[in-house]
Amino acid sequence: MVLKALEIQGFKSFPDKIRINFDKGVTGVVGPNGSGKSNISDAIRWVLGETSARQLRGGGKMENVIFSGTGGKSRRAAMGYASVRLVLDNTDRLIDVDTDEVKLELNGPISPIVIKPVQGDNFVSIVVPMRLANEG
Repeated sequence: MVLKALEIQGFKSFPDKIRINFDKGVTGVVGPNGSGKSNISDAIRWVLGETSARQLRGGGKMENVIFSGTGGKSRRAAMGYASVRLVLDNTDRLIDVDTDEVKLELNGPISPIVIKPVQGDNFVSIVVPMRLANEG
């Protein structure tokens, strides 16, 4: 099992939908200070179930993980939701489901939702054996 892709929309500094593909080898994220690099790891922690706004650098409020808009010439309206999807390659069947790809998705600042083929009741039983944790 390997991380295949990360899709983010409306989370922190990402108002537009982005997809980061993690191909074989090394994937690096570079950019100037304040460009949102650490928000990528925060998004992964969030989709894996982190519920502490402090741990997500949200200033004590979970609603702060949702894109809050910008001012100035490039004014952008605040988003009403955030969505993060973690796409895992399951061709080795480490996750005990009969599919080559598993998607873990979280919408809004509430609770994890695991989309097909895994149902919400199975979230912990799938994430724990994978040794994934919200601690990053």
